[in-house]
Amino acid sequence: MDSDPKSLGEMLRKERASPSLQPVSENFYSELKGMVRDAEERYPPFSREIENLRNLAEDIFNSREKKLVLLAVSYARSDEDVSDVVNATPAEKEFFENLVAMLKNRRSDFQSQGAAKEKEHRKKTKKSSSTKGAGTTKSVVKTGGADIITLRILEDLPPIVGSDKKTYGPFKTEDVVALPEKNAKVFLKHKYGELIEITV
Repeated sequence: MDSDPKSLGEMLRKERASPSLQPVSENFYSELKGMVRDAEERYPPFSREIENLRNLAEDIFNSREKKLVLLAVSYARSDEDVSDVVNATPAEKEFFENLVAMLKNRRSDFQSQGAAKEKEHRKKTKKSSSTKGAGTTKSVVKTGGADIITLRILEDLPPIVGSDKKTYGPFKTEDVVALPEKNAKVFLKHKYGELIEITV
C-alpha cells in the first residue's frame, strides 16, 4: 500500500463516494496500522504528518464500518441468508456475519414478545366479549305502557316537554338520556341524538 497521504486521501474520497466497499488487500488494516507506526517513528510526536495520517486511517475505517453496519441491518430485516460481502477483508466479513446474527436474534426475541402480547390481548378480548354477551341488549324499555328509548345526545339542547308531559333536559353533548318514543324519534330524525343499546 502506498503510504503517501495523498493516496490515502484519494482512497477515502472513493470510499465516501460509493455506497459499496472499495477494493482493498486482505491485510489492509494491518498495512494501515503499519503506516501509522512508520510515521510515528519518522516524524516528531504530535506532528501534523502523524495527525493527518491517523485522521485519514480512522476516516477510511469509519466509512467502511458504516457500510457494513447498514448492510447488516438490511440483511437482519429480511429473510435472506448472509452472502459474501464484496471487497470486504476477512476481519470485516467476520464482523459483518456476527453483527447480522446478533441483529436477527434481537429481532426474533422482539417479535416473539410481540406475538405473546398479542395472543394475551386476544384472550382478554374474547373473555370480555363473552362476559358482555351474557346479558341481552335493549334500546326500548316499556314503563307504564309507554315506550322509553335510550339515546346519546350529539349536541347541546334546551329542555323539552315530553309527550308524557314531563320536562326533559337541558341536554349536553354525550349525555345518555331516556325519552318517550315520540320525542326520541324527533331527536333521531334531526340528528340530535343516536340510538344506543343498554345491557339488561
